[in-house]
Amino acid sequence: TPSTSRSAHTFRGTLGGRMSTEEMIMNMPSVDGLTHEDVAVYGNRWLDGYSRVKMLGRGGCAVVWLAERRPTGDKVAIKQVAKCCGAKGRADIESAWREINVAAMYFDLSGRGGFKIDPLQYPGVVHIARLLEYHDLKRDLWLVFDFAGASMSKVSFKIQGTFFHGERIYNVIHMPFYKSLQRDIRVLKRLLRDIFQALELFWRSGLVHGDLKPDNILLITPDGDSQRDFVYQGVRIIDFGSAYRYHESHQVGMATPEYMPPEALQAMGKRHSGKSRDELQHRLSGLVDQSTPWSFDTWAVGAITLELCVGVPLWLSYKARVEYGQGGRRPFMGMGHFAVTGKDNDKMVQKQRDVVAHLRKSISESPGIPLHKDTDGMDLLTRMLAWQPDERIWPTDALSHPFLAAL
Repeated sequence: TPSTSRSAHTFRGTLGGRMSTEEMIMNMPSVDGLTHEDVAVYGNRWLDGYSRVKMLGRGGCAVVWLAERRPTGDKVAIKQVAKCCGAKGRADIESAWREINVAAMYFDLSGRGGFKIDPLQYPGVVHIARLLEYHDLKRDLWLVFDFAGASMSKVSFKIQGTFFHGERIYNVIHMPFYKSLQRDIRVLKRLLRDIFQALELFWRSGLVHGDLKPDNILLITPDGDSQRDFVYQGVRIIDFGSAYRYHESHQVGMATPEYMPPEALQAMGKRHSGKSRDELQHRLSGLVDQSTPWSFDTWAVGAITLELCVGVPLWLSYKARVEYGQGGRRPFMGMGHFAVTGKDNDKMVQKQRDVVAHLRKSISESPGIPLHKDTDGMDLLTRMLAWQPDERIWPTDALSHPFLAAL
């Protein structure tokens, strides 16, 4: 049972690393087991009261397991953060504590998983993955979450390397959830409504998630199955390891760049130009002066929406091929709209600028959701991706926007 002192653990910032395109492709499917090297890190340790089912994923010094609570059989997701040596190990532990601190704002962490705030007054709280309990043990920090389902990235796209006319390309296969978006625009509307309800709660809490992306949005699915015909049942937002208080923007870390706003990428870009860490922190602190509490996360939601509209992951920096399925049209060939080789922040900002300047054209020429035909939908997306941070749409205004208000 967590103690009050642990719940009061303070936020600490970290400048994390980045994933290459190859690593992102490799990390999209679920992982079935540990390597020999992993066994040396995680060993045969396990948490009392739970039965391990399978590994769901891993990264850094952390691994996430699907498990069942004994004796009820309730499904949970357990994050095991090994207390590794070195900077990466310390960063992962700090991120885990940050998740615990955020969860303590909204949930009872004694194992019951109750809400600390009224879901009727703050409906966004039901769209956050519930942390049920945590255990700080000698070799691991364990976080037990209510199991929700599969990540949006997994239920949207399947990516397969292949050769096409002698050239190495990647087939992007649209999965059942994505096809449901293409069939019925109301699914996209419900998705965005649920996410903006969560963002409204973050704003009221003075919190910035800091790493919203398809991997960190779970779609509620039966047993996490992404292969069945998809019926939208809601989302759960996960991974608050990059979260920070809005007025402490010096804590902004390098999250997933394709979903970060241009002003944050520009500040981060100075890391590699000989500037000191103090100067970087000063530049990051300046983000408060030019933004609002929701600017960072609203841009990320806009980027996610753009990805869904174009039908290709934003980060895919190799040539992609998408079959249209019906109508006899030739397959779409292209790359992710924000993808650049070498993950150069300045190049990525220029890509963002070009896409935003020609947003309707970018969507109309893509094999995804034809949002360009919906005036209200395009207006909402344009306001999410406003270039000036203080002009991005406020979550409360987004929820009353004509594109979402009719739900």
